[in-house]
Amino acid sequence: MVDTKALDQAFHLFTKQEYAKAKAAFGEILKDENLEPSVRIRVEQFQKMAESRSNGKADALEASVPNVVALLNQGSFDEAEKLLGKAQFEKDLAIFLQAQLEVHRGNVAKAKELLVQAIQMNPDNKGFAINSSVFGPHLKDGLSFLLD
Repeated sequence: MVDTKALDQAFHLFTKQEYAKAKAAFGEILKDENLEPSVRIRVEQFQKMAESRSNGKADALEASVPNVVALLNQGSFDEAEKLLGKAQFEKDLAIFLQAQLEVHRGNVAKAKELLVQAIQMNPDNKGFAINSSVFGPHLKDGLSFLLD
């Protein structure tokens, strides 16, 4: 089981942009052999990001969905957009992630346009959007079309 206090502290350091300390804190968490696989993956991702940033190499992040989502979640929208530009994702996934970026930036109308495209390319994206913590709060206003 994860030490939530240690995990909270590591994420707090990361959020404060104390990347070298965050990297070390994430490393301590990863020493736990009983760490749940899903938590281990997430902690490893943040440790890699902390390492890149502590070395001044934020651009060295791998263009992956978890890295883009992590950047979006921490409010690093410009970095997320750069990573999206480098990524070789399937077109519908790239558009879906761009829609998430637009919601984070407060541009729900643009997000709606992008979601319509992503759903046309892959109907599964509708379900992903409905269940998304990013799009969910907007289901009663700008993204109500998802419930039709």
